[in-house]
Amino acid sequence: MEQIERLAELSVRRGLGFAALAIGTTMIGFSADPPMMFKMGAVLVSLTSVILFWRSLRAPERPFRRTEVWLMLESPPAVSDERAQQLIGAALQRSFRRWSEFTAYGGGALWVLSLAESLLR
Repeated sequence: MEQIERLAELSVRRGLGFAALAIGTTMIGFSADPPMMFKMGAVLVSLTSVILFWRSLRAPERPFRRTEVWLMLESPPAVSDERAQQLIGAALQRSFRRWSEFTAYGGGALWVLSLAESLLR
């Protein structure tokens, strides 16, 4: 079961890595206008947080055989399908919630930077 937790965390972090790359690239595109750059980053990171929270709500219902966690398991656990659904859904839910909270703090920090940059100009 520890392996499922580890793989759920890896799956969510992998997706967040791609999101961070996209957000960072967008922010670099707006680097000529720092207040707009921080606003774009704040909006995109906040949107990421909302999406992660929504995914955490839906994780227990998503068919476990259609998750990346299930595909990454070297050997499926010797449990019933119902129990596997509960284990994988709960692990993904915890990981999505944890990263949703973390990105919400990051979005808040970017909103503060955006406001500070706007006031200093």
